[in-house]
Amino acid sequence: MDKPSSNGLLKFLKTYFHKAGSFVIYDPVGGDPNANYGEVMRANLAKRGIEMPCLMVYRDVEGVKRRFIDEVGFAENGKVGVWDMKWVYHHWVDQDLIGQISRLEFLDELEELDLINLHYVLVVASWGDDGLEPPFTIIST
Repeated sequence: MDKPSSNGLLKFLKTYFHKAGSFVIYDPVGGDPNANYGEVMRANLAKRGIEMPCLMVYRDVEGVKRRFIDEVGFAENGKVGVWDMKWVYHHWVDQDLIGQISRLEFLDELEELDLINLHYVLVVASWGDDGLEPPFTIIST
């Protein structure tokens, strides 16, 4: 979806549902404008007939957070938390479990996994009376 359509949908959901205990989005982002990763990602998707108009608009955690606060209006009565998947992997996934899995399936390119995970974000938002509480760390607006 393009930026006006996707922001319009998010605003509609926020208006239509007067409160939401949790609203979760997993989304790719383009990343650092000085790096080529996002452009390569967009070109690879285009070869498969997939278009992602917002990929290069909201490039990182801060851009996505600003979108929800400034453009969609979560500053009014909501909370929003945004994390890249590298952060999620290293802080929310049990490190003992990662160790067990790595003994079964050896992953030798952890730097590559971290690079890929920087280009995906997890958005957790709530609004209305039933705000989201831990285990999530929410950036209050």
